This record gives sequence, C-alpha cells and structure tokens, in this order.
Amino acid sequence: MTEATGTVLVGVDDTPQAWLAADWAAREATLRGAAIQVVHAVTDADERVRGAAADLLEDARTRITTAHPGLRIDTVLGQGEPAEAVLTAGEDTDAGLIVLGTRGRGGFAGLLLGSVSVADELRFPR
Repeated sequence: MTEATGTVLVGVDDTPQAWLAADWAAREATLRGAAIQVVHAVTDADERVRGAAADLLEDARTRITTAHPGLRIDTVLGQGEPAEAVLTAGEDTDAGLIVLGTRGRGGFAGLLLGSVSVADELRFPR
C-alpha cells in the first residue's frame, strides 16, 4: 500500500459502466490507502427523485463496503448538472483522482442526461 494521495472520487449513475467505474475506484483507493467519495447529481429537486438518488448512493456504499471492508467511504448527493457536481466535489475534497465510467445511456435518455465524461468542463485544455 502506498501513502494516501487524496481522495479517490467517482461519479455514479445507475448504469453498468458506472458500477464498473465505482468498483475500479474502490480498488484504486484501497491500493492508495485513500478514502473514496461517491458522487451522484440530480437536476430535479423533486422529493421522489432525490429519494431515488439517495437510495442509489446507499446501494453504492453497500456494494463498496462489502467488497472493500474498512475502506473509508463518503457519499455526496449533488444538485445540478452532473459534471459540475463532480468538479465541485473534487475541489471540496482535494481529490487525487476522479474516476468516471464511459458514456452509459444511449438513445433519447442519453440526450436528456448527457454524459459527464464528455462534458466541456472536464476536457483538458488544449
């Protein structure tokens, strides 16, 4: 195990790609001796939407804790655009690594939800 190098932050939604990213991030956090922070964002303030989002974060906590007992885990339910929520959480925790899954939703849902991994805010400067 190496010295902790900042929190490993992972953005999740309820797609297979996001769960793979969360699993990879948890393994990496364990190797680094770091904590993991799981972030999910909602753009809708509706109580049912926020409840479903909180359930998703609790599922992520359970999944990660089961596979990696002892790993320090925090969850964040962001409000607003997912890319902005991930960046804000990364700044707030001094993240050493941010992990995102590949574009998970296709078709019409993908158009509505967008893709955090290709958001303008996350692109490297040219």
